Parts: sequence; C-alpha cells; structure tokens
Amino acid sequence: MALSHSRRIVVRDLTFQWKFKGKNDRWGGSPRNALVAIMLEKNGKGNGSAVAWLESTVWVNSDFHDGDTGSRLHKARFTPGDVRLLIETALDTGWDPETRGRWEFPAGLKLTDFQTCER
Repeated sequence: MALSHSRRIVVRDLTFQWKFKGKNDRWGGSPRNALVAIMLEKNGKGNGSAVAWLESTVWVNSDFHDGDTGSRLHKARFTPGDVRLLIETALDTGWDPETRGRWEFPAGLKLTDFQTCER
C-alpha cells in the first residue's frame, strides 16, 4: 500500500511517507479534526502504518465567526516537525514500521496546533 500524494521525511535514517488529511471548515479555514497517516517508504510487502487522529487546539467555534476575520482565526498549522515528533514517539513506544498492520497514537500528544485524540 502506498500513500498517494504523500510527502517524505527522513527520521533516524529511515525514509517515511506521510499524509495529512482534514476537511476545511466552510469558511476555508483549517480543519478542526484531521488525521495523519505515516508509513515506511519501502518497496515490498509488510509495510505497517501509524495513524494519528487529530483535533485542533486553536479552532474557533463557528458560533463566534464574524464573517470578516473568521478564516484567519482557523489557521491551525501542522508542520514537518509535528510529523517528526509523531514518528519518534511511535518508534519509542513500540511501533515497528516493518510489521504489517496499523498502529494508532494514544490521545494527548501535543503538536504545534493539534493534539492527538481518540477516533
């Protein structure tokens, strides 16, 4: 399995593919909920993936949207540094990217403007 339209990152001399996916709010701002899928870039079988379910920590409730400046308030960032933190945390807590199957992050890991959450 490959992640289509994914980005690459090298962590601990391993090359990973990752993809951030979230639906923007109706004003075009960043998503409140999103997910990140990460897998070892490798030709062959047995690639496992890690999945992080994310919730924005800077998302502004649409009830308070003023129509003029609201989209600027919804710009949560997800950075390559966040991906690096996710990968290092996963590797340190038992994820083996060579083993087939899906590994999910526990809730509570803080990132730039997101945190991991339950699915």
